Amino acid sequence: MTAAFAQELLPDKVMGEPDAPVEIIEYASMTCPHCADFHATVYPALKEEYIDEGKVRFVLREFPLDPLAAAGFMLARCAPEDQYYNMVDLLFEQQRQWAYSQDPVTALLNLAKQAGFTQ
Repeated sequence: MTAAFAQELLPDKVMGEPDAPVEIIEYASMTCPHCADFHATVYPALKEEYIDEGKVRFVLREFPLDPLAAAGFMLARCAPEDQYYNMVDLLFEQQRQWAYSQDPVTALLNLAKQAGFTQ
């Protein structure tokens, strides 16, 4: 049992240089409007000016607040490794269309299909 807990079950999703002088850890939920706002207004400049320049190591820790948010992160984790952040970006950009729709599961599935998933 101890060996099972010795390994990280889901590894962090990290972007940037491993030896960057600053590490930022974001705890996010796919259905949180504040998280979506951060990804729309702050994250692009943060990525361009700090992460891409090697000044910041960015860690996204999934903190789903509900089952729908967990489903969104599961889809992102099922995307090819190099497409994780693209899927996260898509889900945050389209959050109002899927997370707050009358049928969020179908709306989420339709977004996933656009990213190459099948049912």
